[in-house]
Amino acid sequence: MFGFAFDYATLRRVDDVGDNLQLTLYLLGAGLLLILERRAWHGRSTLPIVRHRRELARFGVQFFFGGLCNAYFIFFTQSATLGPTLVFSLVLVLLMLANELLWLKLRPDAPQIAMWFFSALSYLLFAISTWTALPLAASRFLAAGLAILATSGLTALIHLGPVVD
Repeated sequence: MFGFAFDYATLRRVDDVGDNLQLTLYLLGAGLLLILERRAWHGRSTLPIVRHRRELARFGVQFFFGGLCNAYFIFFTQSATLGPTLVFSLVLVLLMLANELLWLKLRPDAPQIAMWFFSALSYLLFAISTWTALPLAASRFLAAGLAILATSGLTALIHLGPVVD
């Protein structure tokens, strides 16, 4: 909960360059650590520190996912009326709780990759519409396509290469 309070106090606006840079770094950090940790879990080559201390990578993934969910919840509840964003806000609350309570139990790839996809899609939905002059439908289509492409690349990097253990 301290993380949410910190994010609520420090995040300013959805179109703030600093806030967007922070979210971009969180998304990239979560993706990189997820790749490294999942590769170690599957017995594929990865950094030695990750192979021996996977819990550090898992904690980093949990930290980044928590920060992303906090930011999305804050930005989406501030930028729209409650009615249209109620379902999305409830999904974010459930993801935040799952991230806090179940992060050690999320061993299979699917829940973590799905959470990364949701994080990437959520970020791209507001980033593309904020930073481009595309119509809303086009920015949503582009965001979905980029999120699918990035998640496919993330999944390929996790499973690429022979098992070394």
